[in-house]
Amino acid sequence: MEPNVPADIGAKAAGSLSFNQKWEMHKPLLERLYLQENLKLPKIKGILRDEHNFDVEVHQYKYRFDKWNWKKSINSKTKARIVSKSRQRLEAGRNTIVMYKGRAIDSRKLIRSEKLATKNETLATLFRREGDGVNGAFPLNGVAGNTMAFVNWNLPYRALLRLFPQLKDHKSPAAMSASTPSDVSIASPAAEALSPGLSQSISIRKTRENAALFIAGDFEGLLRSFSERDRKVFSTWMHEFWYFSFMTAKHWGSRLGQFTADDLWQEFSNAVSPNLLAPTPPGAVHSPQPGSLQSESHGTTPPSSLCRWSIHVEEEYQWVDQQESTDLRGVFSDIRPQDDLAEPLQQKLQQGLESNSFSTVPISQLPVDLSLVGRAARKSPDQMWEESFGFAIMSGNYELVETMMQAERDSLRRRLQNIRPAHLAAAYLNGGKSCCLIIRKLCLNAQHYEREASDRDDNGRTVLDILMLRILRSHSTTQLDIISDGLRRVQIPVGEEVDVCGRWDPETPSYRELIGGGMGKVPKSWKHRFCHTSIQAICHSIGYVSQLRFQTLQTSGLFASRCFHCGLLLEVSPLTALVFTTWHLLKESMDSEDLFGMVYCLFQLLLSLGEYVVFLRSPVCTRWFDDDMDRENCNHEELSPWEVAMRLNVKARQVGSPEACKGWEAFLLILGQVEEQHRWVSEACPPVGYEKQHEEILRAYENDSDDDIDENTVDVTDIAQYSLHREVFFDGDMAFPVGCEEHGGFRAFGRNLCLGHIWAACQVELLTYRRQKEGDPWTSQHLTIDTILECLRTGDPEVLPYVGKRMLETYCACGCYQGWFDVGTPREYACCSYFSNLDDWHRTSFIPYIR
Repeated sequence: MEPNVPADIGAKAAGSLSFNQKWEMHKPLLERLYLQENLKLPKIKGILRDEHNFDVEVHQYKYRFDKWNWKKSINSKTKARIVSKSRQRLEAGRNTIVMYKGRAIDSRKLIRSEKLATKNETLATLFRREGDGVNGAFPLNGVAGNTMAFVNWNLPYRALLRLFPQLKDHKSPAAMSASTPSDVSIASPAAEALSPGLSQSISIRKTRENAALFIAGDFEGLLRSFSERDRKVFSTWMHEFWYFSFMTAKHWGSRLGQFTADDLWQEFSNAVSPNLLAPTPPGAVHSPQPGSLQSESHGTTPPSSLCRWSIHVEEEYQWVDQQESTDLRGVFSDIRPQDDLAEPLQQKLQQGLESNSFSTVPISQLPVDLSLVGRAARKSPDQMWEESFGFAIMSGNYELVETMMQAERDSLRRRLQNIRPAHLAAAYLNGGKSCCLIIRKLCLNAQHYEREASDRDDNGRTVLDILMLRILRSHSTTQLDIISDGLRRVQIPVGEEVDVCGRWDPETPSYRELIGGGMGKVPKSWKHRFCHTSIQAICHSIGYVSQLRFQTLQTSGLFASRCFHCGLLLEVSPLTALVFTTWHLLKESMDSEDLFGMVYCLFQLLLSLGEYVVFLRSPVCTRWFDDDMDRENCNHEELSPWEVAMRLNVKARQVGSPEACKGWEAFLLILGQVEEQHRWVSEACPPVGYEKQHEEILRAYENDSDDDIDENTVDVTDIAQYSLHREVFFDGDMAFPVGCEEHGGFRAFGRNLCLGHIWAACQVELLTYRRQKEGDPWTSQHLTIDTILECLRTGDPEVLPYVGKRMLETYCACGCYQGWFDVGTPREYACCSYFSNLDDWHRTSFIPYIR
């Protein structure tokens, strides 16, 4: 150990000191020059040599300083902890000065370190390999797909907070207490000593870190990293971009397709007002409590209860709003977009994202680096195309969907590999605008994308399942989580922003007022019974989706469970899922519901399934029938759809209204009569009353001289099936001069002629009738649930006014009209004369049917 030497020893005495003692004598001076004044070693060497007669080499200084443990540099771990602590103070509004081992740290070093770390993270974010992203656990729109960052953020902060109250309790990691290294001292500097460099650098890095989380799709991590104010600002900005994207997609191709913040929010208060609770209508509608899921409108103006509708025509027309034109000549204008206005949607969204022209939130207030997000978007054209295509589907702009698919025909499979377009189209179905057109387009072009994109969504639901959910959430008060475990975490039903009857969408003032007031869900008072517009859109969609055979052959993702005893996964068929959907609509229906829509859906599904219609039994959990669950034994039975309906029928009159119970009875009779016809075919066992006809069929077949049929290789079941499915009946008095060759000879209802008449009448009812004013009946005088019931009970089709008064064109035994064997028969093919009441052109959307 070196002896201590007084600092003021004279030069003469110093000459007699040892080399180590000289170092100790000069140590205070060296500490001041090197650590406090931050001089370089050559400069220090010169001072000691010229002024203190101490001449040593630079490497000797380095050796001695290392021995004294003098270090100007700070290791990266310590710097990171210093920056983290500084960030906490910055977010709390406190400026910072840092002391390390008793001396002030040069802020320029921390700034350089911060910039280098930010640069490295930026490069890692921009050039992240596909698949490296983090899927956040913050579900807003699970149908669209995990990669749809903008499509999924469909609510402002106030409504978001109402449905996800846990956001209120999220703590930013930076807000948590971070430990300060023992050799570091952090304090607030005097005003004149403040240098903004470090604070600015920390702020830049924070916004870039947030941008990295956003680009990676880690929404939950992003929200957790925000302070409460940042969550409000960012949620407001995200919703504004969502609304801008929806509006741009909806009006793409028109002169209304260019939107700025003034266009979008001029009637709403500034989003960056002190409350920062998203665009809010003037006059404070309702201030909700977080977590409250009440479904009342709290003073908001409800939309009209009268539906819009769409009419399929063989020419191309468009719907014109009454406020835009009162000249009926404008109703029949060409729907094709103007070429000079048809700029690619993804390009419009990219420009809006980079310019921030759509938002009331200044770029400087955003807690996310917008330039980084814009750069990442430019480097990910596929993802921007996916987002744009999602908005095109959600907005119901068929022309835009068609244009985007046409432009990417050769790369469509790659473009659509991360999204499920048919599921999204089913969730945002709009019967008052585009009806089934988008689903039809997607289904007929399904060969261009992976089957997974049209198979099941993240919760195991098929497109048919989404249509069943659409019925229940739009026309009942059913709690959707009880019919699908995958919906337990979903507070916002997908597609809530667009009414299937065309009464509201995100542009509608009543809906904007609703979510601006904090209501994330559409209130019960806005809903009504399963109406004709909704029936048409959903059933046409069922028809097109069923053309994807794997959709009809696979089990449903709804009403599934697992047996507690044996562990078997209990999944039901699509037809059984329809039975359960009808049952829930019966129990939780709106006023005046008579289940006519479910009768129509049953007919559509039966014909769409065709020869694949399966009445085989599937495992069904008995909890749907019994209140008590047996956990000691297997709790499932093998049941056919009709058997399921009969088990549910025990409680029907206890849970349904009188009118709904009539519809339920009609539903049961149709299902039972069709099932007995198919069992006749599959089991060669005729229903009661058909025994004589069965013998006649067998006898006629035995006398058949067709040499192509080897009677030795055909059993009785095959004989019955051949005869029932191929034989054509003629009934000139009852409009049956047409065979079913268009169905491949298959007769959907077997030898039951009554069902064909009912189906033909149901189609014309949707083609010719809508409620024109409040108080009008929901169905016309030509077809009611009572007349359908009477026809089913008596077998006499004359009781149906459409049939008895000869109002219908020629149709076959399956109820399909002559000359039209696709989904959605035009009125001209079905009606003998014009008796439609759909003459309110300002509530009408004329949409093309392209053969």
